[in-house]
Amino acid sequence: MKRELKIGIFISIALSIVAAAVFVVGDLSVLFRKPGYSLYVSFDTAAGLEKRAVVRMAGVKIGYVKDIRLKGSRANVLLNINSGIEVPQGSKATLASLGLLGEKHIELLPGAEPGICQPGDILEGVPPVSFDQMGTMLLSIGNEFKEMGRVISELIGGEESRDNFRKTLSNLSSFSSDLKEFFGVNKEELHKGLQSSSQAVQKINKGEGTLGKLISQPELYTRAEDAVGGLEKLIYPVSNLRFTGDLRTEYYGKSNLLKNYFTLGIWPTEKKYLLAQVIHDPWLDKFVYSSQFGIRRGGIAPRVGIMESKVGAGVDYYAFRDQLRFSLDVFDFNRRPHPHFRFWTRFAASKYFNLLVGVDNFTLAPRREIYFGLELGF
Repeated sequence: MKRELKIGIFISIALSIVAAAVFVVGDLSVLFRKPGYSLYVSFDTAAGLEKRAVVRMAGVKIGYVKDIRLKGSRANVLLNINSGIEVPQGSKATLASLGLLGEKHIELLPGAEPGICQPGDILEGVPPVSFDQMGTMLLSIGNEFKEMGRVISELIGGEESRDNFRKTLSNLSSFSSDLKEFFGVNKEELHKGLQSSSQAVQKINKGEGTLGKLISQPELYTRAEDAVGGLEKLIYPVSNLRFTGDLRTEYYGKSNLLKNYFTLGIWPTEKKYLLAQVIHDPWLDKFVYSSQFGIRRGGIAPRVGIMESKVGAGVDYYAFRDQLRFSLDVFDFNRRPHPHFRFWTRFAASKYFNLLVGVDNFTLAPRREIYFGLELGF
């Protein structure tokens, strides 16, 4: 047999062995690794996960999937973690993929508990969000938009809804009418007060009275100026306060109920504010209250405090020169199965008139409800 033929046969056999190893093992580096140690994790489903799949932590490869078996009605996955890798106690595992079309792998989420996992420990499996679940969520959102369209149609077309809408506008305008009436009744007294103030200023300019003497004598004026300067430092934080307020009503189409708010805002500075609210809850048929403290940094304004008589927190995002605001609220953390989540948007149609639309209880499908609102600022 010729020497070239022997070499060709040898190379063919070697390549066949390598190909078979790649086909069977999948990752030749596994053959040359140190044994490592084993951890277990249990999932509701291991769909798409294969043996020899990579195990990562913080995006770094630290091991591979050694075996996948059915235990009861759950998938029991055996992980082989490389020697020298320490997995913190309390770590969790989830199924992940690199990109949309990447192969499935195990991603370990490091825990915060003291100590490290020992060989044979069982990690908690965190279910991933599958494309099927995402499709279901998108379908649910689509249904919500359909519901929104139906409610808008009812709001515009239904006679009862139009009556409620008119009553709401009437209630909001009654407060403005009361203020107008107050100024109308007291117009003469206010005018007299302004006239008296004008006459007092004329006397001061002529040097008459205590203030007139104070102005005409420089040494007295200087002493008084120093005293006023000290007093101004004391009262400046109070005098610099800025107040805002609004009346708001929200219509819940699914429940056919109106929810009303009275809000008072106090701004000690341009970036810090306090919000106080009195709210009529139509489901409880009683008044609840809110008291929140917030800080605005650019377009973002986080806040925390009491929301509808429950501990809560929220964040507002301002856009288009504050004409559009997106808000997320979460409160009543002890409620089961989920806290109360609410997302809403406010559009400033004018300086004193705003339109609102939101989704209340959006994490709890049975209670999820779209609402629309009107807000009058003053």
